[in-house]
Amino acid sequence: MSAPNCDALTEKRRATALKELANVLESEYFRGSQRCCHFLEYSVHFVLDGRPIHELKERTLGVEVFHKAGDYDTAQDNIVRVTANEVRKRLAQYYGNAHHSENLT
Repeated sequence: MSAPNCDALTEKRRATALKELANVLESEYFRGSQRCCHFLEYSVHFVLDGRPIHELKERTLGVEVFHKAGDYDTAQDNIVRVTANEVRKRLAQYYGNAHHSENLT
């Protein structure tokens, strides 16, 4: 019996993650907030594309997700921090729901 193909496993895990992302984004907790959906979707794709998590910075999110100028003042414009907190809250609600918790493996 040969060893499993690592690339296939990676693709399977990626497909599973993207399916779960779609479920989260379609949930009652995210449907009403495009800003949170865009933030979460960008963050998940960033990681799934193999980019180092330490490169996922506030400024990068501000520019890529919220279309801020590259030199915007993160101290004055807290959209990324506020949205990150909101996404965390919504994810806690989603995964805290007993129905969703039962489906996790």
